[in-house]
Amino acid sequence: MLARARPSWRLFRDGERKNRKKNRLKFLIRAIGEKELFRRLDVELERVLAERGSPLRDEMAELVRIVSRARAAAPGAGHAARRRSILPLEANQRRPQTQDGYHVATIKLPLGDASAEQLRSIAELSRRFGNGTVRATNQQNLVLRWVPSMRLYALYRSLVEIGLGEADALCITDVVSCPGTDYCSLAITKSMGVAARIREYLEESSTRQDVDDVIARLGRFEIKISGCPNACGQHQVADIGMTGSWSPARTASSGRTTRCVSAAAAAKRRASERG
Repeated sequence: MLARARPSWRLFRDGERKNRKKNRLKFLIRAIGEKELFRRLDVELERVLAERGSPLRDEMAELVRIVSRARAAAPGAGHAARRRSILPLEANQRRPQTQDGYHVATIKLPLGDASAEQLRSIAELSRRFGNGTVRATNQQNLVLRWVPSMRLYALYRSLVEIGLGEADALCITDVVSCPGTDYCSLAITKSMGVAARIREYLEESSTRQDVDDVIARLGRFEIKISGCPNACGQHQVADIGMTGSWSPARTASSGRTTRCVSAAAAAKRRASERG
């Protein structure tokens, strides 16, 4: 697995280097074709196996050993039957693993942000409650695997203590956004600012019961925002997707679009209509 992953990013270096807007793998595939892409991947795979085959196999064996050790200590399905202990961790932030007695827990990061101290605490929690690994998702959240079902409540309490106990991951208040013009030179809008305004509007104009009712009707509901047409915020696959674009009405200083007004109200209205 690791050996096959390396040729992909090695090959990506052959992409467009002059025009950063086209520095995407999809443009490389379009230029050389699918058949040539797989041929180059096979060549790179042979090179990777010759150079680092043994270390990569050892690394994968160590990961398998860690997971196997966690599986061997499984508490069994009987313990998972005591549902009261796991209720505080929202249902949309936990799901049973294939292995009896274990759950996958999602840690919601508001707007994908976490401090260095919070990340250190998550690393410690992954060792205490999981198998010592943390996975990042394309929803800008984090995932812990191999969490014993009977320890979900303790995990929830620990997340609350470090300020990451917010509920409703993958729901309407879990807004995904690219960095926008705050950090990205390709962006043309402040997508993070729009995402923050949407979250504030949804939370400040609603009670906790209102939010729970909306989530109960909608279930998983995604709002995604991209600061430019490159779509790093994945807006095209969201229930409500927004993307930055050039506008005829430009500011005198930067010429960038200023039309982000009422985005939060539109998001809430669309959610209500769907419910």
